[in-house]
Amino acid sequence: MEDGPPKPDAFPCAEAIRLLGLEPAACLMVGDTPDDVRSALAAGSSAVGVRLPHDHARALLAADGDGKDAMFTALEEAGAVEVIDPGLAGLLKYFPAVGTAVSASSAVQPSDERKGESSRTTKETRITCSVLLDGSGKADVKTGLGFLDHMISALAKHSRMDILLHCDGDLDVDDHHTAEDCGLALGEAFDKALGTRK
Repeated sequence: MEDGPPKPDAFPCAEAIRLLGLEPAACLMVGDTPDDVRSALAAGSSAVGVRLPHDHARALLAADGDGKDAMFTALEEAGAVEVIDPGLAGLLKYFPAVGTAVSASSAVQPSDERKGESSRTTKETRITCSVLLDGSGKADVKTGLGFLDHMISALAKHSRMDILLHCDGDLDVDDHHTAEDCGLALGEAFDKALGTRK
């Protein structure tokens, strides 16, 4: 946010929380720097540190082999409730059950398979989608919208989830039906993959 002081000041996180209409205590900030963590804590939220892939790889290859490097330690010391490896899979336990508030202690009880499938057919689109949360980062995305294909493929790659999403949409009319319905189908597949949450 360019209209206030930068992190580690509370302003960037506090302003985002205010604009979203949320309570700070119900928010969990994910950041890759100690200043991200400090800003979240100063705003009254919790924070999870996430390691960048190159830092994580270097730490694993280090002589001591404990996987902790200076950034891992700095994120912990800044007050992160946890420091996770690259990707989004480490965040899944923070997803709340439907109807509960978000907190750092909200844990998910995933199903054994952690796979979800959805299909959606409307006047404007025909979509098939599947998500494997514990995949390898494979993406098979064909929506007809190059940027959307790129972003969903990047999500699969960096989260190490497998995502298949095919859409035949009314792109000759407008692209918003395709983008919207792909998001709905992907969300439904994620919901099914996460299973029953407590």
